[in-house]
This record gives sequence, C-alpha cells and structure tokens, in this order.
Amino acid sequence: MSSIIAPKDTEINKSDNITLLKSISLSMFRKGFLGTHSGSLSVKKSSDSFLINKRDAVFDHIEDKSLIEISISKRSLWGLASFHTPIHSAIYESFASAKYIACVAPAKIVAYSIIKNHIKPIDYHGQLVFQDIAVLDPKNTSDWYTRAPSQVVNYMKKRNINYVVVRGVGLYVHAREIRELVSIVEAITESCEILLLCDR
Repeated sequence: MSSIIAPKDTEINKSDNITLLKSISLSMFRKGFLGTHSGSLSVKKSSDSFLINKRDAVFDHIEDKSLIEISISKRSLWGLASFHTPIHSAIYESFASAKYIACVAPAKIVAYSIIKNHIKPIDYHGQLVFQDIAVLDPKNTSDWYTRAPSQVVNYMKKRNINYVVVRGVGLYVHAREIRELVSIVEAITESCEILLLCDR
C-alpha cells in the first residue's frame, strides 16, 4: 500500500497553506480517506484563525475558492465553511499543539467501529503508531454534530491523545505536523482494513 508523501513542516511556508491543502486533499481522496464532498481539512494560520474547506468543496478538485479563512472568535463566515468547522475551532482553541486537523470517514474505519469497541492493530505499521483505540460511542447520532465539539475535545484531553474514532462516524485527528496527521490517518485506516480482512 503506497503512502501519502507529505512535506516536512519546515518546508512549508505560510503562503503555501493553500497549495498544501490542495495537494493533501487530493492525495487523501485518492486513498479513500476523503469522499468527494465528505470530510474536512484545515490548517491554523494564527492564534484566532484557520483555513478550512468550504461546505461545497470537492476534494478531488480543490481550488482557491474551495477554501475559506475562519475566525475562531467570530462566527460570521462559519455558515460557508465545512459543517465540521465547530469541531476544528474547538480543537484549535483547546490544544496549542494543533496546527493541522482532519475529519475523515474512510469506509474501513466506519465499518470496523460499528462492529467493535476497540481497534487493536495486528499489522507492523499500525502497532508503531498505536496499540489500542477505544471507540467513542456517540449514542444518539441525530444530535451528534451539536455535541461533537465538546465531546471530541473532552475525549482527547481525558486520554491525552490527538485522535478519536467515533462509532459509525469516522476519525478526528489533530497534529503539529502534517506528516504526523497523515501517518495517523493512514495507520488507523489500513489497520482497520487488515482487521476486517482477517476477520478480527
């Protein structure tokens, strides 16, 4: 399985944020981590703003107009951005180390999270990244996105982790470097695929 080649953080210029999101979103789309319209990616620009895909963005063809800069404290443009925007905002507000965020729903992660309470990798790469992931049960999914910002942040804080798998919903992850974020998404997705293939 080929990996996504993400640039080192030291190679990324602030002016390259748009180019970076375009490149990473296309790579993640091709790997099945993002759907045509499902999921979200963002990069922090300042202490009070981040760049995120718009609600109508198409991930295999991200353009400059597909992205929008959002203020964490002022919500005037939130309606144009991804419906995951409140989750991204809550994470950036709560974790100083968060520079990149992904909300993704690969079918393999969603499927495995529905039938299991824990994800325990049996593959080498997966075990290098994590040992055991407890799946968060959203309970009533009809109001999940109202509760998600606080529950995702609280879950991460309580367990001192930077990712959470939500049953039937997908994966939320933040990282200081884009390579770390991509590595986590890849490792969890591929571990779930292997577990499903091995009927574990």
